[in-house]
Amino acid sequence: MANEAEVPLVQNPAKDPEGVGLVIRKLAMIANSLMRKGQLVRTRDPLIKGDVWSIEGAGGGLTPGVYSNATVTVDADGAISDVTAGSGNSAWEHAFTKPVLADGTLVNDSLYTSSDDANGLFLWRTTPAGSDQVCLFNLNAALPTPTWSLVGRVQLIFLDDGNQYGGIHLYESGTGKIFTFGVIAGNEGSLRSILWTNVTTFNTNSKTVLCTLRHIWLRIDYDGTNYTPYWGLDGYSWVQFGAPVAKTTPFTTEADKVGFFSNAAGGNANGGVLCMSLECT
Repeated sequence: MANEAEVPLVQNPAKDPEGVGLVIRKLAMIANSLMRKGQLVRTRDPLIKGDVWSIEGAGGGLTPGVYSNATVTVDADGAISDVTAGSGNSAWEHAFTKPVLADGTLVNDSLYTSSDDANGLFLWRTTPAGSDQVCLFNLNAALPTPTWSLVGRVQLIFLDDGNQYGGIHLYESGTGKIFTFGVIAGNEGSLRSILWTNVTTFNTNSKTVLCTLRHIWLRIDYDGTNYTPYWGLDGYSWVQFGAPVAKTTPFTTEADKVGFFSNAAGGNANGGVLCMSLECT
């Protein structure tokens, strides 16, 4: 087989002033190289006159199918030796760390339905009863010390003509004070940080910027003195959301719990938040 590929396909290059024969001979050399590596296999189909060429991987060939987020292995000779499919979310976004109910504790969930979804953890507001009702999902794991970074990826869903507020939060369990950072969808579309006296009492808006996103990556960094919020689209690139917030602005001392939240920002809003990734490191 190797000898066949090495035979020049144009027998008289002198009659080929355009150099096409040279190109074909180069291709024949490449084919011969691939055959020696066991990657180019000549087969014959009874319905097709001539040879059919196909690329095979290591171990006798690749299984037909779609290789999403694939890892391609190239050997020292520049030939593909293996292809394996990846897993998880779209390649352009950061890898997800999906939370589940067993990872944390719900606070003030009497008006909310929670469920583990295939793509994340879902909190759904089923009984509208005023906007000052925020449901928290606090991670059970102890916070890293002395500094940490909380990162979450959320998807907002809202119905009716109301709004849905969701994102990540910081919680001081001793006082019940909360610092929420997320998106309010609907007609109030904005990226907003809010201070809460407790899960049923709104305190004040800390910062508000127009935003129409329903899915977003959110991050809060803690350096031992200040909390600095960031937002982004892919979990890789971040934009700082205003100035750092001193820890004693939202809290008496500092947050000891973190997680994500759902809140019906409009009194008649039915909606929910799907948290697709949540991690504190």
